[in-house]
Amino acid sequence: MRELTYVAKRTVEWREVPDPVLRSDRDAIVEPLAATPCDVDSAILAGHGPIAPPFAIGHECVARVVETGDAITHVAPGDLVVVPWAISCGDCERCHAGLQAHCTSVPHMAMFGAPIGGDWGGLFSDLVRVPWADAMLVPLPAGLDAVAMASASDN
Repeated sequence: MRELTYVAKRTVEWREVPDPVLRSDRDAIVEPLAATPCDVDSAILAGHGPIAPPFAIGHECVARVVETGDAITHVAPGDLVVVPWAISCGDCERCHAGLQAHCTSVPHMAMFGAPIGGDWGGLFSDLVRVPWADAMLVPLPAGLDAVAMASASDN
């Protein structure tokens, strides 16, 4: 599969990487359909990112669910979902308080699109593994346009 990789200031390239696989029965694999850059992507591309390249970029998207682990109950293959930028478990005290960007199950600032708090990949990719999919993936309501909702996960 391909992922858009930040390689140097104002320079990205498509790179071939292995397809992601489920690592847990709580994971899902999604196919981004509509992705949009945000301020984080813009800062990275301008050379102001806190992490040295190369790494996969893409911070927010709407995706189609391709595969789910056995424990996933609220989305199924074929569903359209909003993929939040912050990685969160949905089970810790901070997640229950609505502070998913401060989830205690992952390193501080764990996110898609920059290897801060781990390497979770980027959402400008053909496929992406989403951990804790029941907590993270938000079903896109019927009738909403995926392109119009691509930035819905930004905060």
